[in-house]
Amino acid sequence: MSSNVRPESMERITTSELANKFIEEQVAAVREQVGDKKVLLALSGGVDSSVVAALLIRAIGKQLVCVHVNHGLMRKGESEQVIEVFRNQMDANLVYIDATDRFLDLLAGVSDPEQKRKIIGGEFIKVFDEEASKLEGIEFLAQGTIYPDILESHGVKAHHNVGGLPEDMKMELVEPVKLLFKDEVRVVGEALGLPHSMVYRQPFPGPGLGVRCLGAITRDRLNALREADAILREEFDKNGLAGKVWQYFIAVPDFKSVGVRDGKRYEGWPAIIRAVNTTDAMTATAIVFWACALLVVYTYVGYGALLAVLVKLREAVCPAAKHAAPAEAPEVTLLIAAYNEQEIVAAKMENCRTLVYPEGRLHIAWVTDGSTDRTPELLAAYPGVTVLHDARRGGKTAALNRALEHIHTPIVVFTDANTMLNPEAVAEIVRRFDDPQVGCVAGEKRVAAAEGSGAAATEGVYWKYESKLKELDYRLYSAVGAAGELFAVRRGLWQTLPEDTLLDDFVCSMLIASQGYKIAYCKEAYALETPSADMGEEGKRKKRIAAGGLQSVWRLRKLLNPFRYGVLWFQYVSHRVLRWTLTPVVLVALLPLNVALLWSGHPTLYVVTLALQCAFYLAALAGRALERSGRRSRLLFIPYYFLFMNLNVFRGTAYLATHRGRGAWEKAKRA
Repeated sequence: MSSNVRPESMERITTSELANKFIEEQVAAVREQVGDKKVLLALSGGVDSSVVAALLIRAIGKQLVCVHVNHGLMRKGESEQVIEVFRNQMDANLVYIDATDRFLDLLAGVSDPEQKRKIIGGEFIKVFDEEASKLEGIEFLAQGTIYPDILESHGVKAHHNVGGLPEDMKMELVEPVKLLFKDEVRVVGEALGLPHSMVYRQPFPGPGLGVRCLGAITRDRLNALREADAILREEFDKNGLAGKVWQYFIAVPDFKSVGVRDGKRYEGWPAIIRAVNTTDAMTATAIVFWACALLVVYTYVGYGALLAVLVKLREAVCPAAKHAAPAEAPEVTLLIAAYNEQEIVAAKMENCRTLVYPEGRLHIAWVTDGSTDRTPELLAAYPGVTVLHDARRGGKTAALNRALEHIHTPIVVFTDANTMLNPEAVAEIVRRFDDPQVGCVAGEKRVAAAEGSGAAATEGVYWKYESKLKELDYRLYSAVGAAGELFAVRRGLWQTLPEDTLLDDFVCSMLIASQGYKIAYCKEAYALETPSADMGEEGKRKKRIAAGGLQSVWRLRKLLNPFRYGVLWFQYVSHRVLRWTLTPVVLVALLPLNVALLWSGHPTLYVVTLALQCAFYLAALAGRALERSGRRSRLLFIPYYFLFMNLNVFRGTAYLATHRGRGAWEKAKRA
């Protein structure tokens, strides 16, 4: 096999039968490549070099010369095992060099770990070259290169000798296991008859114990480390952990510690134990890829599907309660937040007159902080309307905080100036408060259709889906947040918010939920709003919402405690937190992860996933191009809007960083 790319058709070696087939193929290939020439192998005693040695012994016998250099930094019994297995049992042509003193003398007083690595690596090459020069007729150099070495040598590791030998080395490489993963090498090793303890030997760095003897190496501390390491491996074996933990080792620092042994105080070297599990790089990449893909699917589709199932199960056991109108309608204040809304004042007030609620029980209040147009003047002409105006523009949250100081009705209904309510909206919302556990009621937001607007079409679809999720959330336990277009709270539960709060509606409602109350969802009460004028204006909204979402996740971080908030935590994380934090990042990562898997020679499945991703992105680009040209295609606009929303999370992050401490924002123009 001359290629460094593992064929897609190559079967993973998991059984002795497959291992034996591989061995037969490689024995034949090595014999054809080498002929009657000699091969040199640096035999460290590690898994890879040991398997290569055993395979080559089977293929060419004494034509293989194994050189084992004991640099004095081996683990206890490892050099002895190499001699026993290869010289005594397999009758290998083994050259053993004990260079302990040579290495330890060079390392005396050297504490920098990188310098130690260079000394050990450089001296090993010198020793190996010296011994190789004594040999005649060597034309091939065998290496224990495996497939992760090839993959990791692209920008990760540079010490695997991948890509051939230097020109001054007049030898040809023999690499029989270079297309195998570590687990496959072990299966092959056992099929070759190597001891289980050697095949499953703990991964060991080239510098050996030199990098685990922290600081300058001394012989007494090195001996202590070697003995401690042997004890650790023995205990792991006794307790059945050796085959379950990928890597475990001991490091010894360059200072002593005081302890008690046999009732007496003594000084000794402390030992630091590290144990980790892992898998090969590409398997890990595949796991990450599928985890990312599942997260994206779960966030936007899976959670809704799961929610629907859970609601059906819940309502099969406990049917949804009916809401009755109160015997006496409570007083309600309809609070309308406005900023420079002179064009809509008349239409909004006309809409207020259509609201069906007992006479004298519904109060209308406007808060118009910062308005510089005729909004306050126009509102003054309406009798019975409370107008709260302040020339300072502190943002919507600051305005609401000030307005609530003047409102004392038991229920406050919040709405925006540019949204029109259905006549039964207030009455239907009030009905939900018959449940004393309900502290907040979220109305439904609807987006009016607008001709010629792709933004309108897709925004409407998005909000229909969102509305369904909110309804299901409530039917399971509680809606997750409320939209500022229409929602209501018990006045006594309102909490003054920091003025720089960007999503006042969401934070206010979730703070109420954090007190143990539910957020009800009332689809019978809706607010009709025109869509954004275009995607540029929609981008302003999405950027602010994303920034506010990130801000909310931090300020509502107590809700991230699953032990305290249970079902609400599950709903909050699934419906909101993932969308505002992890999922957009994961979405961006999917494409490069897919490319990495495909490049590594993984199955055809990743060709399909890459093709699907590319098709999705091309559809999004086409949707964007059509939107900019003034044409519409809902089918193509949906992927564009999806990516648009997620990319605005990153824009929102930048917005939050640059607008910290400010709650006012630029209004988006409506169609």
